Amino acid sequence: TKDVLLVSPAITQTWGTLAPASITSGQNDYNPTGLKYANILTLTNDNVRYITGLAGGFPGRNITLHVLETAQGPVILRDESTSSTAANRFSLPARRVFIWPGDSVDLFYDVNTSRWDTKGAPVSAVSRDDFIDDADDFLGGVSGTGTATEAGEHIGKLNWRSTANGTAASTSPAGVAGHPGIVRLVTGATSGNDTRLHLGNTATDDIFPFNKIAYFAAIVRPVDTTSNRIKVGAGIDLGDGTVGAWGADGIFFEFDTATSANWRVITRAASTNTLTTSGIALANNDWDQLEFFRLTNGNISFWINETLIATSTANIPTTVMANVGFFVETQTAALRSLEIDWCRIRTTRLGQRFT
Repeated sequence: TKDVLLVSPAITQTWGTLAPASITSGQNDYNPTGLKYANILTLTNDNVRYITGLAGGFPGRNITLHVLETAQGPVILRDESTSSTAANRFSLPARRVFIWPGDSVDLFYDVNTSRWDTKGAPVSAVSRDDFIDDADDFLGGVSGTGTATEAGEHIGKLNWRSTANGTAASTSPAGVAGHPGIVRLVTGATSGNDTRLHLGNTATDDIFPFNKIAYFAAIVRPVDTTSNRIKVGAGIDLGDGTVGAWGADGIFFEFDTATSANWRVITRAASTNTLTTSGIALANNDWDQLEFFRLTNGNISFWINETLIATSTANIPTTVMANVGFFVETQTAALRSLEIDWCRIRTTRLGQRFT
């Protein structure tokens, strides 16, 4: 007879499905009780939540993370985050990987990097004809002047249009490191002049019902933070310059020099607002990442630079139709500019689209 030596790390598959407690905060070195016996984790959460690392890795181990449809929002994995121990970190194909409710991602522990890696993109049961998930890096430049009488059109992959109140022009400045495609919205030099970037032909075109916008994100920076007003997100009248409003209904980020030095986040239904002032101030030429998520329960989760700012539970528009886009207005006798680097829009399931 011969002796046979089994080395336990070579046994790469543990077994069983583990349903940890709901994730109610960001998780570093995530290590729910029973992890070492599971090869499937079924996850839920109370809001959008990040996981920066996963314990229990050894060479060849495989594990599936599945976010249940009852979760309030996606679980987001962050690449190479120093918030987790090196051996527990993820080595991902992107800076962030979103696992939306109903989706799964397969991970394996890579012996070469001592990191968790993905086997591919998250697996979704949702057909591509059932929802929209698209992003724009604005690499295509600007066609048209974007004045009050001529709309700038064919902007970016999604063919955004730029319209204005007063004389203005949208331009495409040279890219900078990390920001290869930029659109600059420029107002006229008369107080009250504004410029917008939006889908559709006009700032009031109906594009999506509010309750079908699952996620909106953009990266923007002001060229000047004095005497101006900026809005980013969704509204029913993207030409409405009134402070705190984008028509009677909206879900948006707002900056108004006369009101606060910080970004404010607003949900607005039937001309009534729920508003939170963030602790994040705008700075000239600093890029900010703005995101809102519609949670499974219908609440709106606002994030700035990957920090949760507020979760709005009231005055949330539902079936009213909305447009999405950007707005900048000068409040002095000088032009003002807003630069847009990137935008992503995801809808909830749209259902059967034929009759």
